[in-house]
Amino acid sequence: MNSSRPSPTPCTFDWIAIPAGECLLGSHSRQDRDMWDDERPQHRVHLPEYRIARVPVTVAQFRAFVAATGYRTTAEQLGSAFAWTTRWEELPGAAWHHPRGPEGPAAPDDHPVTCVSWFDARTFCAWAGVRLPSEAEWEQAARGGDGRLWPWGNEPPAPERCNFDRLVATTTPVGSYPAGASPHGLLDAAGNVWEWCSSLHRPYPYDPGDGREDPEAPGVRVVRGGCFTSDFRLVRCAVRSGYDPDDRHGITGFRVAA
Repeated sequence: MNSSRPSPTPCTFDWIAIPAGECLLGSHSRQDRDMWDDERPQHRVHLPEYRIARVPVTVAQFRAFVAATGYRTTAEQLGSAFAWTTRWEELPGAAWHHPRGPEGPAAPDDHPVTCVSWFDARTFCAWAGVRLPSEAEWEQAARGGDGRLWPWGNEPPAPERCNFDRLVATTTPVGSYPAGASPHGLLDAAGNVWEWCSSLHRPYPYDPGDGREDPEAPGVRVVRGGCFTSDFRLVRCAVRSGYDPDDRHGITGFRVAA
């Protein structure tokens, strides 16, 4: 269900309302032979109603934040970010506006913002009056309630469904793959960029009361969804990965919730 109410934040987001209810997290060995150990055990959790943005935060939206606040990202403060060229490398001067370094092309306005740390994403959210989704919220919005492997179902990824496996070898405009929509209408939930979540990367079962949702706790934070370099296994809805919160990669962005 799409909420058409205007956003009260400095940015406008295309919200999807997710009703309260149970969601299925993780993988079961009889269903998904490609699962990783941290996807087990498969289990259900109850989530209250929330809203989540249909697509990740764009370069244009992040630029509005920087223009309003003068914020300098982790990559800008440290002087580099990690990017995929023909291989992974740390590029001096790479940041959200030039993710392949100052000599590379500028990041297009309609692409997902990248080279942002978890701290950068959280600071943007505070400015915009929103928040990062928990990994449970992210998976519920991406997967629906039937335990499907990918947002669109159980058929393997294909070029018309998502940006994956270096078929494009860079980011694509958000919302470019309507055939890859989730049951709730979420787009770009498979491939394009990994997305920061609020959650610490801790073992399942997911329990929001065990400290993993403490924004001040140290530790690795969850990223979800895979990216444009990920193969078909890594763009599954249940895949969990994580980065240190100050990591800044040209394959990592975020979407917001409320």
